[in-house]
This record gives sequence, C-alpha cells and structure tokens, in this order.
Amino acid sequence: MTRRSLRVAVAALLAFLGTHPAAADDLANQSFKIVYDAQGIRSLKRTIAYGGVLSREGLSIRVVPRDGLRVRFHVVRDEQRLHLVLDHDGFAKEQPVTVADDLSRVQFVVENRSGGAHATGLSVAGLPAGDYAVTVDGRHITTISGGSPTATAVSLPIGATPGVRVVVARTAR
Repeated sequence: MTRRSLRVAVAALLAFLGTHPAAADDLANQSFKIVYDAQGIRSLKRTIAYGGVLSREGLSIRVVPRDGLRVRFHVVRDEQRLHLVLDHDGFAKEQPVTVADDLSRVQFVVENRSGGAHATGLSVAGLPAGDYAVTVDGRHITTISGGSPTATAVSLPIGATPGVRVVVARTAR
C-alpha cells in the first residue's frame, strides 16, 4: 500500500468515525497497517486511540484521554460500540480509562470540576447484554442493563474531593 492510499484509507476511516479528515496525516505517519482492498477497509491490525495514549494491560486496554475536554470516551471495534459521556465533569487528567476486551468492566476517575459536592450525569450506551453494577469509590450506586440500543443515564455522586473512581462491571451470571 502506498503512502497516498494509506492516507485515503485513514481519511475514510476517520470520516466514518465522525472525525475531521485533517487528522489523517497524523495517523498515516504512525506505523499501523490497514488491510485495504477494492471493497474498502476490512480491518485494523493494531488498536489505536484517537485523542489519547493507549496501552495494554492483560485482557484490557488503558487509554489516557488527551482530547481537551475529556468528557467523551468511545470504543469502536468490530461489532463493539461503547459510548461514555459525562456532563459537568470529565475524565481525570492523565488518569486512564480501563476497558476489558469483552466490555465486561470499565473503570475511570471522574475529575470534580466544580470543587464542591454534587451529582454529575453519565450516559452509557453499547454495553453487551447483562446487568452491570455501577460503583463510585467502592460504593454501589445502581445496577444498569446492557444490550439496549439506547443510552442509560446514571447520576454519579461526586464528593468535595478532586476526583472519584467509577467502575461499571458486569455482575455474576
């Protein structure tokens, strides 16, 4: 694949994901491989994090969001489409969002941007079918159901601390 066709393939992928095509040059300079044929992009041979730094830890990926506001996090791979959106607060600076490969567990730190105690909203969509416990700093808040095409809204209690650890984990079957 030539460098030009790689840029075209990356631009098509970014357009599909709703990302500005100008970022194609940055991604094309990375050494990931795209399997490309007359039908278009078939698969990525390397996991990438657009707007963050990615690392692997066992059967999970860890992404440190660096997209500015740090209020949205999306996993888009094969048939998986996980979407997390925070309002009022954001994902903590330089703290990873950890996602199990099978989406059975998501863990992150919410940064308290107001300073005082309050509640912030978390919208969750794309979890596989099942029940998921939502905990904040180890305290059970609610249980949500995955497998629905619509987003589930969760109210997270945020204390008067710099941040709280949130875990969304599939409960035992």
